[in-house]
Amino acid sequence: MNVLYCLRRAKEFHGNAVAAYRDDGSLTWNEFYERVHRAAAFLRDLGIQKGDRVAVWMLNSYEYLELYYATALAGIVIVPLNTRWHESDVAFTLTDSESAALVVDDRFAPMVASVPRPKHVIYAGAGACPEGMTAYGYSDAKHKFEEPDLEDLVGLFYTSGTTGGPKGVMLTHRNLFANLVHSMLMRFSKAIWLHAAPMFHLADLGSMYIITANGGSHAFMPSYDPEKFMQLVERYRVSETVLVPTMLNMLVNHEKFGQYDLSSLENFLYGASPMPLPLLKSAMGKLPATRFR
Repeated sequence: MNVLYCLRRAKEFHGNAVAAYRDDGSLTWNEFYERVHRAAAFLRDLGIQKGDRVAVWMLNSYEYLELYYATALAGIVIVPLNTRWHESDVAFTLTDSESAALVVDDRFAPMVASVPRPKHVIYAGAGACPEGMTAYGYSDAKHKFEEPDLEDLVGLFYTSGTTGGPKGVMLTHRNLFANLVHSMLMRFSKAIWLHAAPMFHLADLGSMYIITANGGSHAFMPSYDPEKFMQLVERYRVSETVLVPTMLNMLVNHEKFGQYDLSSLENFLYGASPMPLPLLKSAMGKLPATRFR
């Protein structure tokens, strides 16, 4: 088993269900499966081969989710970059990981000039592709993708570098699939997940796979804003998400809390820092139908 099992399972059992919500509509798992294969072919067309590193410097988006699967399918190692890093940390990581490509969105495209430039800079933003970059896209070329070994790397996830430069944590298919199985023991449901925590972070990473494997749906907010969070929960009837305690505190103490329908929230995961007991009690009181884990 490897992380591609999640994608195949979603297509086989939930092909016509909503895979992801976007501003311009939604995609089914059948459509998502096809786009992942075409995105993987696009990366191969550029000459990016199995074992190469592709760094991603983007805010939360549908394309980010797609890249997690397209790189895994093509045997490429994804390198998610912390969006709060200084350019010097990004420069260090691009060099340390020996990334062959860098994928950026509108937010970070203007900052590419301040870091070492990999062979390929891919623009996955909403506007016109900047000069000197390659527009992210899809290919109909036929490539043979080898089935990954359990010990093949899926990604390099860099630490914050609080005691020096960031350090790359190597996670394999075996690592991530084991985490998936463990998570499914307590959360086996077709959830609607809101990617509110940053998608470069391991706190959100598990949802990439468990929501997919269960045929649930993904929704996205580029960066956290408590009112926008409430709007998206109401709009998509979000049932699960993960927030760090600071984000939860911003939510339950927001001046407009109570003005949006958050009754769909079933599971609220938290972590990454200690949870103050008064905050947890307050959140449980204000969201009585929600389970906090």
